[in-house]
Amino acid sequence: CTDYANRVTLVPHCIDLRGADPASLHWLPDTCAYRLRAQGRPLPEWHYLVSGDRESVHNAGISIRGRTVSDEFVHPDGYDEHIVNWVE
Repeated sequence: CTDYANRVTLVPHCIDLRGADPASLHWLPDTCAYRLRAQGRPLPEWHYLVSGDRESVHNAGISIRGRTVSDEFVHPDGYDEHIVNWVE
């Protein structure tokens, strides 16, 4: 997200998680800041809010950069063919 303050306006289908029930966040990655904060856990050192460096997540090798395609390029009938469960 390059414009966090205006994300819901710029991307109408953006999900605003502020104030979400912590129990409803189970579907988010274990490293999600909203989920970690709701669980009272600290953010990892590579997180932008800690490091101040937007590249730190990529440098840590845990981002999805280069592993995804936009839904603009996938026919709705083919969504299931593009879901991947990554194994750590």
